[in-house]
Amino acid sequence: MNDRLIPELWEWAEYYCPWCYIAAVRLHRVAKEYEGRVTFRTRPFPLELAHGEAAPRDILQQEWWLAAIQEPRAVFAPYRGDDWPTTTLPAFEAAWCAAQQGPVAAMEYDLRVRRAFFGEARNIGRPQVLFDLAREAELDLTRFQAQWESGAARAAVLAEATLGRARHADTDPGGRHPFEGPHRIPTARESADRGHQQAALRRGGV
Repeated sequence: MNDRLIPELWEWAEYYCPWCYIAAVRLHRVAKEYEGRVTFRTRPFPLELAHGEAAPRDILQQEWWLAAIQEPRAVFAPYRGDDWPTTTLPAFEAAWCAAQQGPVAAMEYDLRVRRAFFGEARNIGRPQVLFDLAREAELDLTRFQAQWESGAARAAVLAEATLGRARHADTDPGGRHPFEGPHRIPTARESADRGHQQAALRRGGV
């Protein structure tokens, strides 16, 4: 029996946050390398619940291209038109539904949602867009829809958001965050290695 502790690397993330998108791209790239040694977990941190309003478009777009130059693998494109998401809560709920189909589905879908917003100018506040992304990800749509309609996703997201605010009071994903920006974001490999080393120290009683 293998009772080895596998550390979890948490990312408290907001779908409006371009730095969280970069983190997702980097984590996705190294996930296979750390399989069985580190578990990656993205947890909801919806700023509209923490601050009482969604991220202002003008402020977010000032960060947009600053983030884009940090990671060439992250696709960014101008967001044109008025169909701007006024909330990201539906995206968090859809991500929870995807996560019920396994950790690989969770990571793949999360990255698809972020790319859809930052790279494809799709309104991730619209349920139809989120269902389209689930179809593109080849998820079990019957199961996805059933969980979406059950109300369990909203309850889970709100519970996670409450926990996130308690752990990171008065901050946002671009502030005190495992992948900090805008000055320098540690690479996903650096963060994964740090988590693996800390788990090894705990096992050794240090």
